[in-house]
Amino acid sequence: MVREFACLSLYFPRAGKKIVEHSSATLRNLSSVAHVADRIVAEGGLAQLIFLMGGSLHAQTKVHCAVTLRNITAAAAENEIKVVQEGILRTLLPLVEADDKSLQEQASVILRNISVNSANDEKIVVEGALPYLIANLKSSSRFVQEQAAGTLRNLSVNPANKQKTVGEGGLLPLIALLRSSERGVQEQAAGAIRNLATDDSIKARLAQEGAVLPLVNLLRVKDAGVQEQAAGALRNLAVSSRLRDIIAEEGGITPLVELLKTDQPRIVRHAAGALANLSMNVNNKSRIVQDGALPRFIALLRSADEHVQELAAVALRNLSVSADTEVKVVQEGGIPRLVEMLGSPDESTREQAASALRNFSSAPENAVRILRERALPKLVAALRSRGEKLREAATVVLRNLAAHAEVELTVLGGALAPLASLLRIQDDNVHSKVLATLTQLTEVPDGDGYRFLHERGVSSLVELMLAENEVQIERSAAAARAVCDVDANHSMLLSEGALSVLVSLLRSPAVSVQEHAASALQRLAESENMRSHILEADAMPGLVSLMRSPSGAAQEAAVAALFTLSFDRAGVDKMVEFAGMSGLVALVGAASEAVQTMACGILRNLVSFDTVQVEVVEAGALAAMVGVLTGANRAAQEHVLAAIRQLSANGDLKARLVQEGVLRPMFSMLAASERELQEPSAVSIRNLSGLAKNRDRIVQDGGLPYIIALLRNADRFLQEQAAVCIRNISVNEECEVRVVEEGALAPLVSLLRSPDMKIQEVSVGALRNLTLNPANKVAVVQEGALPALITLLSSTDEKIQEQAAVVIRNVTTNPQNEVQVVADGGLRPLITLLRSPNDKVVRQAVGALANLTVNSKHKVKFVQAGGLPPLVTLLSHGDDKIKEHAAGAIRNVSLNPEIESDIIKEGALPPLIALLEHRDPKVQLQATVALRNLSTSPDSKVVIAEEGALPPLAKLLKVSDGRLVESSAIVLRNLSVNSENKVKIMKTEAVKPLVDLLRPVGPAAEGKEELREQKLKMQEQAAGVLRNLTMHNDNKVKLGNANLVITGIKLLTSTSDPRILEQTSGCLRNMSTNTVIGNQIVKENGVEAMTALLKSDDSKVVEQATGTLRNLSAAKEHRQRIVQTGALPLLIDLLSSTDEKIQEQAGVALRNLSDTVK
Repeated sequence: MVREFACLSLYFPRAGKKIVEHSSATLRNLSSVAHVADRIVAEGGLAQLIFLMGGSLHAQTKVHCAVTLRNITAAAAENEIKVVQEGILRTLLPLVEADDKSLQEQASVILRNISVNSANDEKIVVEGALPYLIANLKSSSRFVQEQAAGTLRNLSVNPANKQKTVGEGGLLPLIALLRSSERGVQEQAAGAIRNLATDDSIKARLAQEGAVLPLVNLLRVKDAGVQEQAAGALRNLAVSSRLRDIIAEEGGITPLVELLKTDQPRIVRHAAGALANLSMNVNNKSRIVQDGALPRFIALLRSADEHVQELAAVALRNLSVSADTEVKVVQEGGIPRLVEMLGSPDESTREQAASALRNFSSAPENAVRILRERALPKLVAALRSRGEKLREAATVVLRNLAAHAEVELTVLGGALAPLASLLRIQDDNVHSKVLATLTQLTEVPDGDGYRFLHERGVSSLVELMLAENEVQIERSAAAARAVCDVDANHSMLLSEGALSVLVSLLRSPAVSVQEHAASALQRLAESENMRSHILEADAMPGLVSLMRSPSGAAQEAAVAALFTLSFDRAGVDKMVEFAGMSGLVALVGAASEAVQTMACGILRNLVSFDTVQVEVVEAGALAAMVGVLTGANRAAQEHVLAAIRQLSANGDLKARLVQEGVLRPMFSMLAASERELQEPSAVSIRNLSGLAKNRDRIVQDGGLPYIIALLRNADRFLQEQAAVCIRNISVNEECEVRVVEEGALAPLVSLLRSPDMKIQEVSVGALRNLTLNPANKVAVVQEGALPALITLLSSTDEKIQEQAAVVIRNVTTNPQNEVQVVADGGLRPLITLLRSPNDKVVRQAVGALANLTVNSKHKVKFVQAGGLPPLVTLLSHGDDKIKEHAAGAIRNVSLNPEIESDIIKEGALPPLIALLEHRDPKVQLQATVALRNLSTSPDSKVVIAEEGALPPLAKLLKVSDGRLVESSAIVLRNLSVNSENKVKIMKTEAVKPLVDLLRPVGPAAEGKEELREQKLKMQEQAAGVLRNLTMHNDNKVKLGNANLVITGIKLLTSTSDPRILEQTSGCLRNMSTNTVIGNQIVKENGVEAMTALLKSDDSKVVEQATGTLRNLSAAKEHRQRIVQTGALPLLIDLLSSTDEKIQEQAGVALRNLSDTVK
């Protein structure tokens, strides 16, 4: 049966249209089964399917064939090669841009399927697939975008295709897709960028084009595939030392640290790899540690993935150059695991472990710990390794150990064994003494108590904790608490059941026992691998209960245990489950500083998990935290500020935080001397200022002086946070003036000269917002900002270039500032930016130059500085705003007659004329006015017409934008002065719209003065064009046939505007020399209209009316009509006019009319 169906494809060549459609639909359905798809290939169906997919006249047949080929290429890898061999690419590639969306989607999937096979990579690219794929990245279909990005992801695995993809313009659309709302699109785009980022020359391009920030944002997306590809891309980018700081500045460290906690091995691998790379830069080390990476790296030393172990060891090695970090690694239990890794079968893992221990072993206390972990045999074994680096690292560790005499351990000769055995004797008195001795022994620094659990004493200890004698229980619990200090004992305690006993003792009636049990659990919880066991033993209810204990010691021990457990998500979930939130919030206000500090620390850990943040706030924690900030407990304040810093990044909580009153106490913290208080406060206020409604509140609550003071702080990080706050606050119009009044300008201007480019960027961004206010434009310049801003135009950072250009653009709307910018040398750097590869930079630079060239004195300077060539080039740019500003600048400089020829020689006319047909009326208007300015000289009138300006100008007469119609008419009016152009214009579509523009202003414009005035301007210019055209004899009859006579006479009788009357009567005067048109003028009551105009106060109107009557009176048949209209007295009066032209025309008319007087 399968074989018969599979053979359907053989009937395609001789089958009818319907049969082909049904057969292709059947194969579509069958091909979803892999072995049927393979059979279709075996039966020779590929060629026909490919042919019909591209050549069928039936759209549905094409789709059926495309789906079948999609299924075939998905069925087996060998099919991917066979379809290419059958020549599918030439048929397929045009279809990925097909108008039929179904066909386009299927073609896109087929291309993606075949691109999976590396054997097809180069063929797909050679056949010209890249332009199609890059075009589809911009498709309106998310599905098509995903397939295109997925295909590029596959192709970019091949090194030869990476540069080709970039060369074809693939970077920007791929980066744009990182911001898509579709997870699949995000994943494929990030995957493609991840592959491209393995090429060193592409890394910098990716950063320059703005890929880093969206990749960082994708790390927070709750989708494993997206996170994996984003982390992988950042890992590859972080190989570059220059990009490591950029990734950190864009906020990449925090989400990468968060990803270390995921249960997805591949995500963890890439996140660890990225952080390992980032940790190689000095500036990043403290950030990585501050974001809590150390516990995670130490946990990853126990990963089942040896590569992850190795990456974690590399990171710890890099981070351990700091003394503070060394201490934290040791406290988090890093040394035992590193010692374990020395026994790994993988040499690379052993090498990284030894390298990390090399750094740690320089401290005496660490050397003791390393020896206690029995590292010596493994280090000796490492000396026999074949790996040179491993041997070197092991040698240095041993050297460091030998350098510390105090690490020589002594063993209390056999004393521990008898002590442990005594615990088995059933004598309470003996038990008490032994337990007291063991407790003392385990508390002696560097003593041998840690060996106790290896002397088979655990089971006896557990038995005593279960005894009925309260003294024995207390002593044994104290001993257990002491031995829990040693990580090596934990597994033995667990295997012997001590953990569940300690949990049960949390509910002991004896407060001292509760304290020992809670302290023991806290010390166990310091080992990350013990935390899950503690939670499984159901310790959380007992610990939560002890938070309310009347015993300060028990309460403190319980809170300490909860603090340690809160570092893990599982501990957080348990705490929430057992209603520990309310008790915790109560402890934030505890009288004990130690308890308060740890309670605040727990809150800090809780809010590091996004899903818990709202619950913490709803439990009333904010009010309690505000109380801490107004107190004197500095350690607790540090935790609270760190918690608020986390919460302030949550968009849903920004308003709530401000409502709960966090601002004022944080303002006070900004003025503190401790950076630990200043930094989180500054970051939090920065985050909160991102919400519009919070900005006014920050100002109202008196925050500006504190924030502005930070601008002057010597700490660059704090400067940056303050500048971002000011930038955000100044977005609100109400705050623009207040920020300046509070004195922000001087420090902001000073920061423009900071050596830190990030600070430069945010400072100039703040000035960008502030200079939207007219008063601030002057103040910024008076503050001396221009020299620094002009210097920043030459920055190597394109964002800074853009922002500096925006500020200059803003301030140059003020005429005084225009002059100052040019005087300070701003022209040349702005002109240089016109050639920038970054469209945003170009847009602002050309906008600023458009402002500067308004000043008549700057036009020549602009040209002399070499501004014309790049400006003319920008007229053909792909960005509409750039075109608009470039045309505007040309418009400005073209007002200078001396520059007109330079503009034309530079080749500005063709692109200006092309812009007349642009889709944006703003662009068209700038181009039209520029041509209006250029069309004043005789030579330019000829050239503009020869370059093809007349047809598009004619079309513009029909648009709805009055200003555009007016400007187009002015250009035509200028051009129509030329005799040849008079004939050429008549051949365009200009005549009808010109005549239509003469129609009287309708009722729609009544009461709307601006609209009415615009229509009058349009009429004047249209009449001016027609007046010029009527001067050519060949045009008179044609214009008469175009209803110019009728429309013109109606206009004369409906308007009082002298400008329009002059031009319109001038048209009729010119046409009246033609006998046919003269008759038509008389017939349409033109004589009456002209007679009425003889009474006008405007001499030019009177001249045209008199000249028209003179022409009409030349024909005898019109003379009686002229006399009857009452023209004679008026003409006689005009003989006394002070205008000789009027006298002449009146005299000739009267001579002609004299034969009618009897």
